[in-house]
Amino acid sequence: MAMTNISSKEFWRFYGIFIGIIIFLFGTLFLMVRLSENKWNQGLKEAVVKELEKKQPDMWIVGKEIPLKSAFSESAALFEIRQKKSVEKYYAIIIRSATLFGHFPAVFIYNKKNGVKFIGYSAVNGKIGRLIDQSYSDSSIYYWSQRIPSIINHAEKS
Repeated sequence: MAMTNISSKEFWRFYGIFIGIIIFLFGTLFLMVRLSENKWNQGLKEAVVKELEKKQPDMWIVGKEIPLKSAFSESAALFEIRQKKSVEKYYAIIIRSATLFGHFPAVFIYNKKNGVKFIGYSAVNGKIGRLIDQSYSDSSIYYWSQRIPSIINHAEKS
């Protein structure tokens, strides 16, 4: 067995290079995640705007995103909205919901006075869009209609 004699100086140099590479890789990974997160949230906001315009044209202004500090943050996004002719505060939430054709993003609006209203499934067009509109799962919509007020109340408190 051959033993190599490495001086302490060489060891620390190699160790420093190794740690530098690891820090660089983690830093790059962190930066990429942050950049893609902003793009993802912007895409969700555009999906909400598109669905609101499709179902209730020229009626809503979509504002800032409200962070969801709960388990729902991975499958939902919450936005402040208001009607163009009113200052009353509403919320739009886009959340992944089960349908007969798989999971699709469902858009709901919420107001404390009026409760929850299902708007439609975003990003679904063509034949599947027509089929879902004709036979959407009432139980899934009902479930989220019951859960959304508590999700929004929790987000308001955070």
